[in-house]
Amino acid sequence: SRRGYSDTVDVGEAMRAVARGWRWVLGGTLVGVGLGLLVLALGPVRYEAIASVTLMDRTEGGSSSLGLAGGALTEGLSGLVGLPAQLGSNVGTEAEVLQSRALLERVVASLGLQIAVVSPRHTGALSLFTDIRAEVSPEDYTFRFDRDGGSYQVSGAGIEQQTVAPGGDFILPGFSATLASEGVPESFQIRVRSKQEVVERMLRKEFLTADIVAGDLARVRAVATDAATAAAMANRAVELYLQERTSRSRGLTDGRHDLLRRMSDSLRAELTIASGSMTAYLEQETVFDPDRLGDLERAGALRVRVDALQVEAKALDDVLVRMAS
Repeated sequence: SRRGYSDTVDVGEAMRAVARGWRWVLGGTLVGVGLGLLVLALGPVRYEAIASVTLMDRTEGGSSSLGLAGGALTEGLSGLVGLPAQLGSNVGTEAEVLQSRALLERVVASLGLQIAVVSPRHTGALSLFTDIRAEVSPEDYTFRFDRDGGSYQVSGAGIEQQTVAPGGDFILPGFSATLASEGVPESFQIRVRSKQEVVERMLRKEFLTADIVAGDLARVRAVATDAATAAAMANRAVELYLQERTSRSRGLTDGRHDLLRRMSDSLRAELTIASGSMTAYLEQETVFDPDRLGDLERAGALRVRVDALQVEAKALDDVLVRMAS
């Protein structure tokens, strides 16, 4: 006869099987928990900081309308006045500036990111050193600081042993860092890297990225092994970018102001010539002569030209006054 098979599960039989193998179940659970705790204790903990920045200067939104009279001069002037707004609206270009090598090099140099703390873990170089100066990029070396009385004995490859007091300078060829006066652990180990290495890692977006999240709003994300360094990286990148943008905007404004002044001088000289021609014509033609209608048309054209130049000169004066303020 054929034995029948049931598709149902016998709960009692399952519980008895678990009871028989409870040691394996408990052992597996404990091993999993232990491995998890070990990873948390020894694994790399990362802190993340995010800063936001608007890539376009919204104080100059859109093209400028000056209400000037028509003509090539007016069109050129309107385009010139609206130039910074047009450049500011190029979000892609501004995002490239925010992620450029030149700006990242300034971030690394200003924060001293060449120093990485090996131990104790989750300690940032900014909490150990108050000033990091690197005229040249040093070799990749590791150094150990051990407290000896009121000072620290520094040992490592490539240097003779140094004694550095809190508030004193740790010196390498072309590189120096001032040890913090307080809050320094009894012993710690650091790795000094070249600026080039750190910048290359930033360019590969390993621990500093900038992305456009909506319209002209960019988000700068920094990752580090300690919270202070992560926050400092994100904030400094935004700070240096805004300084760069302000410098470029100031240069454009100064150039625009100079060109407007030269255009104003040229316009006034042209207005003087046109006014003089108009006056001379009126003095000569005191009696209307029907046979000289061409002269009458010339007088009308001169009058229109003088009026247009006066309107443009007034508009230029208003623009210069607004720029000066």
